[in-house]
Amino acid sequence: MIYRRDASDTMRNIKVRSSTMNDLIYGSATKIASEIRQKNVSCLEVIEMHLKRIEVVNPALNAVVQLCSERALAEAKAADVKISRKENIGPLHGVPMTLKDSLDTAEVVSTGGTKGRLNFIPDNDSTVTSRLRNAGAILLGKTNTPEFTLAGETDN
Repeated sequence: MIYRRDASDTMRNIKVRSSTMNDLIYGSATKIASEIRQKNVSCLEVIEMHLKRIEVVNPALNAVVQLCSERALAEAKAADVKISRKENIGPLHGVPMTLKDSLDTAEVVSTGGTKGRLNFIPDNDSTVTSRLRNAGAILLGKTNTPEFTLAGETDN
């Protein structure tokens, strides 16, 4: 199946210094944050890898319903600048994340899985979103959710 294929199949142009691409695609947030802190990989490289992976698997899965590529790349570049300036960074600095579309995210369409909110763009982040972003995580996009999050899985 396409979504089980080795991550390196789709990431040939990205160079990393020590981690394997699979570690950076399938690894834990702690592992990715550690690799970034040790400067084995940049925030930008990690975000690019994950965006490319989404590009490959999402047509089959329909998991990501709102992709925030430009925003994520800009945040990754800014995160790398913080590291180069030796500024304080959060525990999830540079770690990619996706959020269920039920969680409000400032300046990003947040539908809650319902057609009635197709054009709803909140001014503020939800508490969860805010805490993750304050910890340094970088939003890649919003993932599919059942209408109003009323079910455990979705087919919309």
